[in-house]
Amino acid sequence: MKIKAKVFLTALISLTIGVVCSVILTSQISLRYIENEENEVILNNYNKASLILKSEINGIMRTQLDWSHWDETYQYINGTDTNYTEVNLGEDTLKQLKMYGMIYLDKNKRILHSDWISDQDTAYVQKKINNKENILTLVKNVTSTNLNSGITRIHNKVFFISICGITNSKGTAGDNGYLIMLRKMDYIFVDYMENLMDAKIEFQSANAEKKSYSNKDFIVTDIERTFQQLNSRAGINDIINNNAIFLTLDSKRTSFQNAVETFKIVSIVAIAIFSLTLISCLISINSTVIKKVAKLNQFVDKVMKNDDVSLKINVKGHDEIANLSSNINKMLDKLDKNFVEIKKNDERLHLLMEATSDGYFDYDIKSRKIFISKSWSEHLGYKSDHNHIDYAKILDYIYWKDRIIFRKLVHDYLKGKKSDFHAEIRVYKADSEYIWVLLRGKIVDYDKKGRALRWMGSISDITRRKNTEQENIYLLQTDTVTNLKNRSYLENKLKELEEDKNQNYCVLMADVNGLKLINDTFGHKEGDRLLSTVGDIFRKCCSDTDIPVRWGGDEFLILVKNERNYVETLLQDIKQELSVVDSFPIKVSVAMGYSKVHAMDTGTDEIIKRAEQKMYRNKLLESRSVRSSIISSLEHSLHEKHIETHEHIERVKDLSLRIAKKLKFSQDILDELALLCVIHDIGKIALPDHVLLKPGKLTDEERKLMRTHTESGYRIARAITEISHISEKILFHHENYDGTGYPRGISKEEIPVISRVLAVAHDFDIKTYGNTYQEKLFSTQEALEELKVGAGSKYDPKVVESMCELLKTD
Repeated sequence: MKIKAKVFLTALISLTIGVVCSVILTSQISLRYIENEENEVILNNYNKASLILKSEINGIMRTQLDWSHWDETYQYINGTDTNYTEVNLGEDTLKQLKMYGMIYLDKNKRILHSDWISDQDTAYVQKKINNKENILTLVKNVTSTNLNSGITRIHNKVFFISICGITNSKGTAGDNGYLIMLRKMDYIFVDYMENLMDAKIEFQSANAEKKSYSNKDFIVTDIERTFQQLNSRAGINDIINNNAIFLTLDSKRTSFQNAVETFKIVSIVAIAIFSLTLISCLISINSTVIKKVAKLNQFVDKVMKNDDVSLKINVKGHDEIANLSSNINKMLDKLDKNFVEIKKNDERLHLLMEATSDGYFDYDIKSRKIFISKSWSEHLGYKSDHNHIDYAKILDYIYWKDRIIFRKLVHDYLKGKKSDFHAEIRVYKADSEYIWVLLRGKIVDYDKKGRALRWMGSISDITRRKNTEQENIYLLQTDTVTNLKNRSYLENKLKELEEDKNQNYCVLMADVNGLKLINDTFGHKEGDRLLSTVGDIFRKCCSDTDIPVRWGGDEFLILVKNERNYVETLLQDIKQELSVVDSFPIKVSVAMGYSKVHAMDTGTDEIIKRAEQKMYRNKLLESRSVRSSIISSLEHSLHEKHIETHEHIERVKDLSLRIAKKLKFSQDILDELALLCVIHDIGKIALPDHVLLKPGKLTDEERKLMRTHTESGYRIARAITEISHISEKILFHHENYDGTGYPRGISKEEIPVISRVLAVAHDFDIKTYGNTYQEKLFSTQEALEELKVGAGSKYDPKVVESMCELLKTD
């Protein structure tokens, strides 16, 4: 599109946007002002209506007070004036008072007398007013000084109503009844209101669960606007019915219509002014800018066509375009001077490419010959006569797996599907090894029909980078603990299987039992060794097509592809290999479950979930035997490391139970005590052998390390359900009665009672039978004396006393 057309289009769009924005902005401001003005008119009309209604009601109330505070009325209610109704009441009286009806009630709210104007509504209105519930509503809280007044709508007619208590003229007597007066709103009254408010009015009723409006003032609820009409509605409570009476006002939107007509005229005038201004601006821009730009464009085309940088242009004026023409002339002068330098730079570029390890290629597409720089030919190990190679021959130098990729990239680039060429492929060297190369290039010459003629680019050796990438991929896909593939790798494989609906495969899920126990007791390094051992067994038992992976934590997963029938054999092989592992303090075992792919499966998640459920089911079925095996392994480790001899444990258990029975412990506590005697030093299996089996005295650091066995034993017990209930007893079995023990320094009753019993029985056996640290052996009496010395400080006095009494009887 030419600049002239662009300028005209831009100006036209700007004019349109300006007009539209002006119209929208002006209309919004005007509409808001008009609506505010209309709202004020509506509120004023309802205020007028409210004042008119109040005035009418006040007139009724004044008449009401005259009749309600009249002595003859008071005497009539009392029954002393029997001629009251014949003398004072009748249809003529109602007409003179402009009343529609008058009702006299005694103090008990019973109707004594009522007079009505006779018309088509009388019977219905009389029935409505005389209703007992409505009577009670009207006279509620009414006295001779507290009147109830308002409006009501009955049989589609509006009535003013007022209720007052009856008393004597002086007001000294108590109220003895009620007087109700009604006045009908006639068409004369309605015409008066319509003329005053210049609007069509109508009273309507609307159901409501409760009264929410004033009895005297209208509350505006709705305002609706059309192009010609302004409709509003306001509510006031119905004094009888539990609903609202709505007054609707319909009036013409005169101000709005006048504003619309004015706005049309202003818009037409504004568009005309904008259009004239636009035309003037376009004429000025065309003469001062566009013509000069067109002249510059023609000159540049001439220079390009003739390939002659010696041409010059002269544009008169002192503006930017004239300055641009001058700069173009200067630029052409510099181009002419620098053309020779450009040739020299081109030569330097070729020399630079020759000097670097990178090479370049030049492909003559028409002859299908490719020139490769000398340095790169030598880098590949070929002689210089290989610099020019046929395109068909070049494919022989490309690694066989990359040939299809290379041909597709070349085809897509020459067809214009890619803007530049970029390929990473493997290329054979003269010694038959291959290296990774990066090819980048671009077409630099086309024929008149736009077909590519010449293609040039660079060649770089990226072998080192690709090797690094492969190493990174290996690290990203491999679990460093087991050297198996990791979860991320398998998830990608599973996605491939999801796409191939005909694949048959199984998923085997495995969970290593006791890993948390190993980690907590012997450290994560030993736990990693356990995981590595299990991973080696999986790798050993799996076939070449199986994919064993570390799924996460203590879980493994094996993807068994194609041959699925041997999965049971695989399970047995794994169990057999695990059964001969004896390099850990506990027996190594794995819970396993597998699932085969089903035709109804929507994804691999369902297969893994089934395998996981079977694995957990297997784990639950074997959990008790596994935990029992772990406990047996721990006990075996205690004896194997010479931490506690079987004889010592039996003697301590026997003595502890005898003391406990003398103290009259329950059977549950006796059972806990027996278990504590066997495994109280279970935490020592986590200690290094050079500390645990040291024959002489321990150093301060070694003694500090030895003391950690109570906490290790606590963690081991917590990890095994069957012995978790005595974990705290193991933790505190080296606490002293006076609070000087370890690990917490608790005292007296804070120490579990069976831990206190164990401490006495254990030390007595050590003193009489000895161990690694007990150099002197005591007789039974001497040992008892030693324990008595420690009673109250190291030992519980009651336990020491019970043991002394027990041994005396023996």
